[in-house]
Amino acid sequence: TSTKPLPLGASHVALRFERTGRGGTATLLIDGDECGSAEIPFVMRVISSVGSSVGYNQGSPICDLYESPFTFTGKLNKVEIQLARPRRDQESDIAESEARSIMGRQ
Repeated sequence: TSTKPLPLGASHVALRFERTGRGGTATLLIDGDECGSAEIPFVMRVISSVGSSVGYNQGSPICDLYESPFTFTGKLNKVEIQLARPRRDQESDIAESEARSIMGRQ
């Protein structure tokens, strides 16, 4: 659910997902502004063999606010999926480098 009113006309809608253990946090962005977020307790680590569901929900609904497949009837001009690696902090990079150095001397 958006915490801000939805603008009329064309908008850039994005969803940022950050994994936290077995689940994660999904944050809705509209025209670059964060408009809501939800905790997702469990997320599979692989993409389905049928690909991503864009514009409809192929499986079970994720909440009771709609019934699946809840097909989107508007127009999507572009869909972009970016997979990002988690950011590693500098301390863990240094520790890993030191461990490799020690192992190399054995």
